[in-house]
Amino acid sequence: MPMKNIINLLPESAVEGSRRLSIFKTLQTILIAVAMVCLVLTIGIWSLSLITGREIAVANLKSKDLEEQIAAYSKKEQQFYLLTHQLDKANELLNSRTQIEKKLNTVMTAFPPDANLLSAKIDASGQNISVKFLADNFEKMVKIVTAAKTKPFSLVKVNDFFRNATGQYLIDLTVELL
Repeated sequence: MPMKNIINLLPESAVEGSRRLSIFKTLQTILIAVAMVCLVLTIGIWSLSLITGREIAVANLKSKDLEEQIAAYSKKEQQFYLLTHQLDKANELLNSRTQIEKKLNTVMTAFPPDANLLSAKIDASGQNISVKFLADNFEKMVKIVTAAKTKPFSLVKVNDFFRNATGQYLIDLTVELL
């Protein structure tokens, strides 16, 4: 049968209305699908931002904890450094004191044992030592000066020499060790 012989009893406006209705239904389906896709994307993006926000918050807390630990270790490290520095300085002072004692012992053993030592002072460089002796008679004083000139001294300087009212001799020497 040829198509021309089909008789359409519907008014032409009804045929156009059904076409419009099918176009609207198609558009409605497309819009609903687009709206659903947008809704799913929005929910997905919101969920992703919520999860990453929590991860960032957790990372920030860990970072703050680590910074506090670093600060605590930094204080301990500074205290340790200061302690080691102080121990090094104490060791240097102890070593220098030991060296000074050795020098003073060298000076003291150089002089006669019967000489009365009044004082001994060492200068900052540790080379020059000032000693004061008291002797009952002039012979002991001569022994002291002779010992100073013949023992391990590179320089002997007499700062003061006198006899007090009681008849004792006092000599003030500055000696320099070799």
